[in-house]
Amino acid sequence: MMKIRTIIIDDEKPARDIIKRYLNSCENIEIIAEADNGFDAYKLINELKPGLIFLDVQMPKINGFELLDILENSPMVIFTTAYDQYALKAFEVNALDYLLKPFDEQRMIDAVNKATEKFKLNQRVSTDKNLSFAEISEEEIHRMVVKKGKVVRILKLEEILYITAEDDYVMVYTLQEQYLKHITMKYLEKHLPQNFMRIHRSTIINLHHLHQVEPYKKDTLVVKMKNNQQLKASQAGSMKLKNYLS
Repeated sequence: MMKIRTIIIDDEKPARDIIKRYLNSCENIEIIAEADNGFDAYKLINELKPGLIFLDVQMPKINGFELLDILENSPMVIFTTAYDQYALKAFEVNALDYLLKPFDEQRMIDAVNKATEKFKLNQRVSTDKNLSFAEISEEEIHRMVVKKGKVVRILKLEEILYITAEDDYVMVYTLQEQYLKHITMKYLEKHLPQNFMRIHRSTIINLHHLHQVEPYKKDTLVVKMKNNQQLKASQAGSMKLKNYLS
């Protein structure tokens, strides 16, 4: 069986060290990273895509439940916390187990065994899904799945006004809302239909929502979208816009 790629998330280093020590006896666990706050954990989970996380509740920046709320695809979760009042909520978010600190090694092993059984089941049903994803991975995007809090939405592309780069993520703007999504501008530029144009290193616009174009400086343009947001185009982006409008 493949090892379960695992991230440990706890703001206290001694707690992380105990978990690592206990997991050393679990041959099917591979610890790939650790984080001491929810924001770093969010980035690591999206980047490394672990199969399992050990998650504390009370942490700086983003607590454990808030972290799960903003993840688009949650791995298996085992909570490790000193607070017993969150147990019911933990199972409401489909946690595999809830380890109340201080817990012993056997309690940890029992939780890992639950994760192992679920991991085996997931492996058995994943082959068909992987084939399906491979078939569509190079096709044009026709919709976009986004998440805000606990609400998951499937956006029609016509709802999207523009997209901006935000570090390792993008911000997707509609008339009513904005959504943070873990995807690259390069991927979007390649797979979005032709009415989406990259006018800047950090900006893709939906030409169907383009309201106005004005000169800016040094042969560059600034565009105004239907929500009145102004966006600057680079020289290369301005050239593409001029060709489109000519």
